[in-house]
Amino acid sequence: MHRTGMIRSVFLFDSDTAKEALARLEFADRPDFFTSFTLDDQKLGGVVSSNGVHWQHDRRFVLRNLRNLGIGKDHLEEAINIEGKALVEDLKKYGGEAINYPDSFRTVALNIIWQMVASTRYDLRSKEIESIFRTNNELREKFNPVTLLPSFIPALDNLPKSVKNFLFGDDIFDRFVEEMKNVVNFMTTI
Repeated sequence: MHRTGMIRSVFLFDSDTAKEALARLEFADRPDFFTSFTLDDQKLGGVVSSNGVHWQHDRRFVLRNLRNLGIGKDHLEEAINIEGKALVEDLKKYGGEAINYPDSFRTVALNIIWQMVASTRYDLRSKEIESIFRTNNELREKFNPVTLLPSFIPALDNLPKSVKNFLFGDDIFDRFVEEMKNVVNFMTTI
């Protein structure tokens, strides 16, 4: 057993023991600090960080709706073809010059999912896409282990918001969530 701040952790290195433990109901829940990283307003966690009955409900909902929206159907194949053509056209704009990894590769995957969910797609070079990648990059660059410190030491959570923003970059995740909500709200109104 290992303790990090207030969180106790048990590491299992044997696959048989891990499989047996994960099949038991008392090991089914995720730690409470996962709710700090949820994107929904109710802080329930969705499929990624919820627990128990709520997790089972969300998982069934997601799987059922993914099947209804096109997973394994011709609609998915059509969305992939549309994005494949858009990607080829976007790559032609580089005129044969060497590039590292264009954002359009990531946008294509996002668009395939978004077409199934919202029946719409982003232009590969739209301002919304730029906003998503800019916010993602900011989160990736500024997020570090110190950012998680208040999750492991609850007393630090009592500090004023301005101090937490300065010391731990607490506002980084808040800005990320807000930006993602703005993009989703914009796309659902189209």
